[in-house]
Amino acid sequence: MAFTRSGLAHAKLWGRVPRMRRPPSCKSAGRAHIVAPSGTFSEERLESGLEILREAQISPVVADRVFDKARYLAGPDSARVAGVRWALRQPDLEVVWAARGGYGGARLLTELNPDEVAEAGAWLVGFSDVTALHALWARADLCSIHGANITTLDMWTAEARSELFGLLDGT
Repeated sequence: MAFTRSGLAHAKLWGRVPRMRRPPSCKSAGRAHIVAPSGTFSEERLESGLEILREAQISPVVADRVFDKARYLAGPDSARVAGVRWALRQPDLEVVWAARGGYGGARLLTELNPDEVAEAGAWLVGFSDVTALHALWARADLCSIHGANITTLDMWTAEARSELFGLLDGT
């Protein structure tokens, strides 16, 4: 994690300079657990992104209830928290990947514990509202990737997707 001079001084003032851990590399045939912490999305958008993962030799595993709806959210807060927790508890977890951003991710933070994230030791990938979850990963001193959500992977160029997958597999 890079700090500006004033940021580093602030961290030293409070007695803690974070030491972020890089999760293990997601190798070919790795698993990505797909969660819906924020807004709703279509099955077609999800399937398009899942196909891109498969082409990159990453096996997607989709959480239950990702197509739930509570107005503009992908289900009630309790279901979205349960989806993230489910992913964090998987023994073969390498990546927690957000299906979509939007709104609602910050509402999950009071129910999720940085210790759960640290113990899982996996990557988080997503952007937009998923930034709230990136803050949780940072509190767990774990690196994460502010990158494409599953439903936006097909909007990225092949080169950009290659760089994203390279971050995950360490190349």
